[in-house]
Amino acid sequence: MISLPNYDDQSFQSIMETAIRRIPVIYPQWTDLNEHDPGITILELFAWLKEMQQYQLNRISSRSYASLLKLLGVTVRGPAPSATRLGFAGFSGELTLPRGARFSAQDVVFEAQSSVHVHSLKVDHVYVRDGKDFHNVTDMIKEPSLYCQVFGSAPREGDSALYIGLNGWAGKEELTLYFQMDESYPVSRNPFRENALLPREIAWEYGVSGEEGLEFQVMTNVRDGTWGLSQSGQVVFSMDREPVPGSPGEGLPFCCWLRVRLIRQGCEENPRLLNIFTDTLPVVQKETHCEMMGYSFDPAASEVLCEPDSRLAQEGEVMVFVRDETGWQIHDQVEVLPDSQGRGRVFKMSLPSGMAVDGEENIRILCYEPSFKSAMLLPGSNGLPCQRFPFRHQEALLKEQLRLMVYEETEEGQRRWTDWNYSHNLALAGPYERCFTYDSARGELVFGDNEHGAVPLAGEDNILITDCAVTKGNRGNIGHQDFAVLDYGAFSLKPFNLHPVRGGKDEESLPAALERFQLSLKECTRAVTATDYETLAMGTPGRRIMGAKAIPFYDPDSKVAGAKQTAATVTVVVVPYSEEIFPQPDQGFLESVRRHLDHYRLITTQVKVIGPAYIKISLDGEILVDSKRREYIEEDVRKNIEDYFRELRQGNSAQGGKPEFGKPVQENTLAVRISQVPGVIYVKKLTLGVKLGESYRDRDGTIVIPPYGLPYLGDLQIRILI
Repeated sequence: MISLPNYDDQSFQSIMETAIRRIPVIYPQWTDLNEHDPGITILELFAWLKEMQQYQLNRISSRSYASLLKLLGVTVRGPAPSATRLGFAGFSGELTLPRGARFSAQDVVFEAQSSVHVHSLKVDHVYVRDGKDFHNVTDMIKEPSLYCQVFGSAPREGDSALYIGLNGWAGKEELTLYFQMDESYPVSRNPFRENALLPREIAWEYGVSGEEGLEFQVMTNVRDGTWGLSQSGQVVFSMDREPVPGSPGEGLPFCCWLRVRLIRQGCEENPRLLNIFTDTLPVVQKETHCEMMGYSFDPAASEVLCEPDSRLAQEGEVMVFVRDETGWQIHDQVEVLPDSQGRGRVFKMSLPSGMAVDGEENIRILCYEPSFKSAMLLPGSNGLPCQRFPFRHQEALLKEQLRLMVYEETEEGQRRWTDWNYSHNLALAGPYERCFTYDSARGELVFGDNEHGAVPLAGEDNILITDCAVTKGNRGNIGHQDFAVLDYGAFSLKPFNLHPVRGGKDEESLPAALERFQLSLKECTRAVTATDYETLAMGTPGRRIMGAKAIPFYDPDSKVAGAKQTAATVTVVVVPYSEEIFPQPDQGFLESVRRHLDHYRLITTQVKVIGPAYIKISLDGEILVDSKRREYIEEDVRKNIEDYFRELRQGNSAQGGKPEFGKPVQENTLAVRISQVPGVIYVKKLTLGVKLGESYRDRDGTIVIPPYGLPYLGDLQIRILI
């Protein structure tokens, strides 16, 4: 490793002492070397300048740090907005909220990420059928701190189900519900990824008219954001037939019903439901000042109607662009009309001849706030490299959403607007790439130099901001706060947040980016060692995994008696999180882990995934106890030993421990545990036993179990002596 020289190796005092020692040699007539002498004052000035220059030479500037991090592929992350999901209390009627609709809480503004149709559909009844009886849990889930088990305390596949009675559902072609699940488990679930296997199999059904009255039909088109009620999420249903009201059981209300029936239980936790909401809306903490929306129309039509679903399109000012063979041009033949409900706007446009017909966008609508109009148009480009334009805001700019257009002239002399996109690093851009970056420290837009990023052609007022949004970052994390009532036309909405507002972050600092890079070096990206396999198995998408153990060169399917050693084979033992005493993974769980590990294994390595073997261990002993606690001793001893075995199987939850696969069970360890029980004087005799097989008792009395085994307490015989 190359050692860096230390340029800052002199202090101010040492510089002055060196200079004063040279005075008699260079100019002997200078005899007054005290601080009041003007010459000494000048020396002090230059000594201070020299010290400052050496200090600057010896340090790496922030800009140099950022450049070095970029060479490592690390870019300083920009600010991130906080987010939550809103519900609406006590609303009756029908209303469509556009994308970007604004809500406020403590002067913090949030915007809707999508449009939502709010109506009077309500969840009036919720029943749980455990396979035998119906249980009304409607009032239970309305309490914030209570939950119900979706399929009962003892689920039965095919019979257990959740019944949801809806008011106002009849005639609806599509239904959207948000299921809030309890996720306060000791083991957190890994995030789901695309094509992940479901932890359990359920059937979404709805009540329709049948030959014998109400019968349930399976929905074939379901977008399940809960992944089988494994996490909180939104579920969107599309029905083939119209739902009809009825009663699914004796004594149940007469209404439209949705049924969630258990088909396969899986091997993990029994899902717990907190609440069910209709018409929920995801919101983020940001303020959008302008945005561009693109559309593709057939130029054969002389006129088109466009109804954007954006708040800015409904309330702000607009500018329309049309693309022809040369590029984008401003189009002013636009007529603004009210929509059918009288609350929005529709844009009627006469299409010009010569529009581009290639399946791509050929019409764009730029919507912006009137107060932002003066900031949208930047001073014109002078055509020189490395131009900078001031663009500072009070809030943090969401750089990834920043877009602009430049009015340029082609080589043929034709003028048109061109797209310019944001780039994290202009050094990675080519000479003809139309991009720019944003300097947060200076609040400036920065363009390239025709080597790294193109230079905008010269022109007056030819740079237009088309997409811009700002956020408060970390200050937007307001937790659970009351949202202000939203007045929208003749309607008033009282929003409330289902989850705490969180996720907002300020722009990342350079030390934080460097620390993130250092942590990324420790991330496991390839399975080589046994620890790699265990780490990757614990991160299997969509699963709650309590523990994993990799056993190199072990093949559980080997047919050779006493020879389980197999080259280029790794067997991974996994234990799912479950309320069961002895959890075992099912085939879906094992397949999920195997698929995940298959992406990381070495090409010549065979990976097998199995569940643990639970080893029953018996204990026989004699203990001397205090006569005053004799009646409690046996129960206390059993509890103490069971706790020990449970820690071996599940780990110490208070210390974040994991199962200890294959750990030998020693008599001395258990003797110490028993002696710690109040009332036990000492352990006179202790003998452990195990069923012979791959487990055995060695000559020291220790029970040796296989590497995939987890012990549990079987027979306990304790003779008490006084």
